[in-house]
Amino acid sequence: MSAADSYCTNPCGCRAWHRSLTLDQQNRIIDLESRLSFQEQTIHTLSDQVVALQHQLKVLQNSFELLVNKLQQVDENGEIIDEPPPHY
Repeated sequence: MSAADSYCTNPCGCRAWHRSLTLDQQNRIIDLESRLSFQEQTIHTLSDQVVALQHQLKVLQNSFELLVNKLQQVDENGEIIDEPPPHY
């Protein structure tokens, strides 16, 4: 057993020998875990924004189509052509 090996001091109670991590390595792991957590939260937030924007785009597309249809019903004099429905 080398000097870098030590008895497990984690609360897991595994009673096993582990290679000790240096304080620098522990800090790097904590930093990486923190960054990963932040990135996961950012991805979740961006995903929610994409869904909201897709919904908003769909609403705007529907409104645009309605406006185009209304404009197509306007004659050259600026009056809305009021045609009876096809069943008349």
